[in-house]
Amino acid sequence: EAGHFLGLAHSAARLAVMERCDAFRRPERLRGVLDAAACVVRLGDIDAPVWQRALSAAQGVDGGAVARAAADRAAIPAAIRAARLAAIEAAV
Repeated sequence: EAGHFLGLAHSAARLAVMERCDAFRRPERLRGVLDAAACVVRLGDIDAPVWQRALSAAQGVDGGAVARAAADRAAIPAAIRAARLAAIEAAV
């Protein structure tokens, strides 16, 4: 149970980084963030393939389908974020 919670928090942190660096519109920005992070932490701490799998999974979410399924337009951003988070969880 505790391990699942920690994994979810980790995936949520990955998603937050992706959102902040606009990785869904400009995926190359995530590579730049990872390269910069590797300069300030031990290189082994940055697992770029895991980040790439997470980004690919989140990019695979059909935002249009999620939006069409939402009962309330105001809930669409949260629903898309939840779908992306679930995709990241499944991928990593």
